[in-house]
Amino acid sequence: MVVRTGLSDTAVCSIASKNYLSYARVFFNSLRRFHQDVDLHLLLVDRVDGFFNPEEEIFKITEIEELPINEIYSFCFKYNVTELNTAVKPFFIEYLFTKYGYKKVIYFDPDILVMQGLDSLFRILEDHSVLLIPHITSPIPEDGKTVSEIGILMAGTYNLGFIGFSNYEKVRYVLNWWKERLYNHCFSAPEKGMFVDQKWIDLVPAMLEDVYILREPGYNVAYWNLHERDVVFKDERYYVNGGPLYFFHFSGFVFADIECISKYQNRFTLKELPTLRRLFERYRDLLVQHDYLKTREWPYAFGFFDNGVPITDLLRKFYWGLRHQGRDFGNPFETGPEDSFYNYLNKRVVQDKPITNLLHYIYYLRVDLQRAFPDPFGRDLYRFVDWARTSLKKEYGLDDRLMPFLQDQIVEMRESSRAFRLQAYKLKRKLKQLVWNTGTRYAGIVKRIPLLNSYAERVYTRLSMEGFLVSTSYDVEEAIERMNTTGSDRKLGVNIAGYIDTESGVGESVRCIIRACQETDIPFVLNNIEQQFYRRQDRTYTEFSNDNPYRINLLHVNADQAPLVARSLGEEYFRDRYNIGYWYWELSRFPEEFHGAYGLFNEIWVASAFCQESISATSPVPVVKIPPPVEVRIERPYDRRHFGIPENAFVFMMLFDFLSFIERKNPMAVIKAFRMAFGRGEDVMLVVKSTNARYHREAFQKLVDDVRGDNVLIIDRYLNRDELHSLMNVCDCYVSLHRSEGFGLPMAEAMFLGKPVIATGYSGNLEFMNVENSFLVKYRLVELQRDYGPYKKGNLWAEPDVEHAAE
Repeated sequence: MVVRTGLSDTAVCSIASKNYLSYARVFFNSLRRFHQDVDLHLLLVDRVDGFFNPEEEIFKITEIEELPINEIYSFCFKYNVTELNTAVKPFFIEYLFTKYGYKKVIYFDPDILVMQGLDSLFRILEDHSVLLIPHITSPIPEDGKTVSEIGILMAGTYNLGFIGFSNYEKVRYVLNWWKERLYNHCFSAPEKGMFVDQKWIDLVPAMLEDVYILREPGYNVAYWNLHERDVVFKDERYYVNGGPLYFFHFSGFVFADIECISKYQNRFTLKELPTLRRLFERYRDLLVQHDYLKTREWPYAFGFFDNGVPITDLLRKFYWGLRHQGRDFGNPFETGPEDSFYNYLNKRVVQDKPITNLLHYIYYLRVDLQRAFPDPFGRDLYRFVDWARTSLKKEYGLDDRLMPFLQDQIVEMRESSRAFRLQAYKLKRKLKQLVWNTGTRYAGIVKRIPLLNSYAERVYTRLSMEGFLVSTSYDVEEAIERMNTTGSDRKLGVNIAGYIDTESGVGESVRCIIRACQETDIPFVLNNIEQQFYRRQDRTYTEFSNDNPYRINLLHVNADQAPLVARSLGEEYFRDRYNIGYWYWELSRFPEEFHGAYGLFNEIWVASAFCQESISATSPVPVVKIPPPVEVRIERPYDRRHFGIPENAFVFMMLFDFLSFIERKNPMAVIKAFRMAFGRGEDVMLVVKSTNARYHREAFQKLVDDVRGDNVLIIDRYLNRDELHSLMNVCDCYVSLHRSEGFGLPMAEAMFLGKPVIATGYSGNLEFMNVENSFLVKYRLVELQRDYGPYKKGNLWAEPDVEHAAE
């Protein structure tokens, strides 16, 4: 196909990597319907590498390496794919002005669909130097949802999915300034005042007098302005606020879940804005027509070293820090030269120690490692390298070739120590299981595992001090061998089934169990169960299997759902397996209607002694307490400004899910105690974080009405993992005046972060809370006067003392 260039005084351009080529095709084809006389250009931030034929496209393709960028490979290495696609914008626009002599260049993001002719935009640039479109033109409701005005302030006033320039000398001056800033400062780092290329443009209207700010609602309609733009479909055309819809920006479009509108917001869904459904379905179909299912899999050329080792954000950050210190590695993608960045990563800091420059860099990034291994080159060397050997790949996604110490002889020398710890761990678990399951007190001690004698003596001493004298001839090695050679020919391992990608308490609990298997090197596969009603965007684990090859099934769903899930999995799933159910229950009496679930399992696991006591009273199979291991990692921290929380306030927090029953979670008691303690003081705040209010709008409205006038911030939306844990971390105290809990994972996570916790002194949270480490609130047991979902009339739960909580 012949692509015209230079025949027009106007160019329309976009920027994409290969995996976004289908988006670019849809955009340019939608534009070409209305404009035959403008030149179309795509900057490919990638290499073609034979994946497609540029001559067959309707737009002219320029590869990034054609641009006159100083030390271009260093430039491409330091930024991730999103940052690089935005950093090159002023370079490409200036390139088009210089090479082709255009009078006007307009940039569009590739995920845009043009719906009407854009002649008015071209005319504006006849008389103005720069054309901008703001994100919003009217206030966004302060309801705790995203997108919010705080989010807009952090991202920038103007959306850089669109920008137009005229070829004036003063514009070239601004482009040069923008290029200089983006060469070094195009990171996605709102905490440092940067949001890729976008935030910088906030300064441009002050630099140039003839900037045109386009406020007409039909342009750049997107998730961030849907609160102010009423989109309707009439007479085979789309209209916005009564006027034409010129182009729609599908930022954050999720091909597999168009209902969410955008992955970056939770204010609307297509169910709430049904007039958009036809448009979103059409856009999805257009992507498929332009090979989306194929192009989305194409690799990013600047995502790998030349030997195929993936480049992570950690490596890019390390590289850029060294470059700022004056280190020169030549082309950082090359691995052959002895002085290459790749070889520097794997080079030992000290010749006879297995710590590489990369491992040393990670050590100094993390205060927790410095505390755990204060002498990494001396007495803590082996423990530190052992940590790296078992954890580095999981935590940073590094290729094995960047961890040469995996094969180091010095590590192999520690294998006997590692085996010792593993066996000691297994013995300890067996001893605990004897105590938890039976409570039997034996009279003597038989020690038959020579390797573990020293450790076993310490375990026995501890148990004896706690009032137990345990006797067992249990041999760990013999037991493992026996399990691997008898019965089924399947290997020892666990098939973990549960709501693994669901953002809920039960979903987080199964992810805790998965982490436990990872930490103890237990083989497992993940069988994800799709959960209705909850959002399913947790990406902690994404590698799921349809098979259950191991001998043990662990079905992590509660008793009420277990039969339904079992039917969906099929009888074959459970045949010839040892089947374990992981259940939570929040009352002291286990419902008779759930007893049918016992027949599916050989044993039941529970999170707390409270659950164990309730369920074991009627269970025909063993009930074993296996608490979820608690861990909080914040990869990308968010500060108080992100959530609209004052910097100088003392902040209390509670969180709950409306689907877990507001009566049990009892947020009204927390609000009442807060009001009783502080009135309406301005230097103290209560944050109530909830989800799924849309299923209980009346209860949510009552909650909102109740706190009106109080210094209470209600946030009802899903947060990603880093946001949720950051919110907990920026608060000062966690509060839970629950009526009953099976475990209380948020309380445990708050304690993990070092937060004081005020909580009802009843039920599963006593697994980890006591009067010495928490503020436990007095309560009285009350009888339920009516049914609350599965919690039936006549049962008991706690009524916390609000006055004591206020104290």
